[in-house]
Amino acid sequence: MKKNHRWTKEDIKELDTLILTKTNPEIAKHFNISIKSAETAIKRYTKRRDKKLVSKLLSDSGKRSCLLHPRIGENNPHWKGGVSKDNYRYKKVQIKRYPEKIKARVIVHNAIKSGRLKRGGCEICNKSNAHAHHEDYSKPLEIHWLCREHHKEYHEGLLQIDPNKLIVITSDIKYREIKSDGNVKSDRRVKLEGKRFHKLKVLEYTGKTKQRVSLYQVICDCGNERIVESGALTSGRSKTCGCCRK
Repeated sequence: MKKNHRWTKEDIKELDTLILTKTNPEIAKHFNISIKSAETAIKRYTKRRDKKLVSKLLSDSGKRSCLLHPRIGENNPHWKGGVSKDNYRYKKVQIKRYPEKIKARVIVHNAIKSGRLKRGGCEICNKSNAHAHHEDYSKPLEIHWLCREHHKEYHEGLLQIDPNKLIVITSDIKYREIKSDGNVKSDRRVKLEGKRFHKLKVLEYTGKTKQRVSLYQVICDCGNERIVESGALTSGRSKTCGCCRK
């Protein structure tokens, strides 16, 4: 293989014809140079191939690899058998190994996202963007805020934390059910408890219909109770229990 190939006018003319029928590795082999040198020469001395020609050459050569980067996939010396095709492999392994840990992390993440929990500073150095440390993963909303360095030192046994600084988030699970994977079901309904709509006063939330419409138990001024959809109350379609029609 030549280290420094001097490109003559004849070589450049030959290169112009070869790029129409051969891939970069084949051109490098023809001139007895490296693939990188062939790519550089093609960029410097010839016009860029169009997409149709690229796809045709790849289909003719029967290779998956790209023309300009042929060391992709099995042609790469660092190829590890296609493990990288499974993009979520590491995440799946972690969920199988540490289900309680992953579930606790997801619950804390959702609590921060919903606004029930605010990310605090480290208990020791007061650094921002601290990690949520769990003493017990079965209690995901009982946490200590520790920065990355002190969190690592604690798990290595070099540090002790003050149990009085434990943060406990009281979660109302009545309307925020936890899924099997640890995610908290978002509660986007409009809370109407205690509000009055004409002659109807809302007592409590009773659930949802099959169409995911919120239902509320209401009491009328006449004393009758009934269950009404939230949309009927807010739009004014339901003003009484029906006593005015009698």
